[in-house]
Amino acid sequence: MGHNAGMAQFTDRDTAGVVAPPPLIYLSGLVAGLALQSVFNAPRLPAAIRWLGLPCTGVGGLIIGLAVHELRRAGTELDPRKQTTVIVSSGPYARSRNPIYLGLSAIYLGLSLLARSTTALLLLWPILAVMRWGVIAREERYLEHKFSEAYPAYRGRVRRWL
Repeated sequence: MGHNAGMAQFTDRDTAGVVAPPPLIYLSGLVAGLALQSVFNAPRLPAAIRWLGLPCTGVGGLIIGLAVHELRRAGTELDPRKQTTVIVSSGPYARSRNPIYLGLSAIYLGLSLLARSTTALLLLWPILAVMRWGVIAREERYLEHKFSEAYPAYRGRVRRWL
């Protein structure tokens, strides 16, 4: 074990130790938001903005597809609960360190708009907080520890989201 006992969460298993699979985090929030919308009969978003849901969902899916393609091309894992073997900095990873999470956020936003759900839309903020602290912060610590030269250089060039 290294000099920092807090790092044992990922050094012993060689994973980031994320709190849950990111798609599950987003899906749980969306289901909860839609259920709360129904249970509390909350006011709906205006019908006029509903049309924005399709492009958000489509762009999110495209970003995820491109990011998954880059991960597979590089031969590293898509699942953050598994070992990362290389820092990917091509494709959407040249613009965002977290393009899959950006895509999932866009899809979530799009589905919330399509459903006109104010509660689902409001739950996006706590979901982003869980992603930031329960997933991304853990991944960043793991990657910095595992790729002590390459990751800080990458992090200095590419923003977390956009």
